[in-house]
Amino acid sequence: GMGKEFDEAYFDHNAAEDGTITKDQLLAYYMQREKLRIAFDQIDTDRSGFIDKEEMGKLFEALDLSTDKLDEIMLTMDKDGDNKVSFREFAGSVNLGGKRMLEKAITMAMGQGGRLTGVLTLQQQFDKRKAEAKAETDPEKKKMLEEKLTALSAKLQSVALSEEKRLFRAF
Repeated sequence: GMGKEFDEAYFDHNAAEDGTITKDQLLAYYMQREKLRIAFDQIDTDRSGFIDKEEMGKLFEALDLSTDKLDEIMLTMDKDGDNKVSFREFAGSVNLGGKRMLEKAITMAMGQGGRLTGVLTLQQQFDKRKAEAKAETDPEKKKMLEEKLTALSAKLQSVALSEEKRLFRAF
């Protein structure tokens, strides 16, 4: 069904004074929702169906946003207080073309189909960190980067495993 919070956010912005909405606006609503779904799936790099704080942090990084608002925004979006953001909560908080910091940044980074530029997949994050670790000369920093690589590698493997399981379930 349609996310109630999202409906309200969208319709508050777009409905006429008597509360009516046109066919074009309804179409625009579905298109926006579809784009938000594509962006959400991209941000949800471990494919858990939720955006956790780490993934939100990566989004902020990709969008060049200061992370000092990260906790506040996570709290605002996370309506049920489970420390992660569902698609419904995400769609209820982001109005494309909206005026708030995150909405603005998402709108600007979004291509025609809804994909966000600069948001890295887990594999891309891994490749980037690997290159950084290779180039690092300071042994302390190198060790830290290698630890991050190990964690990313484990995450990549668990995503691959759950994808495989999902694939087998389809048969």
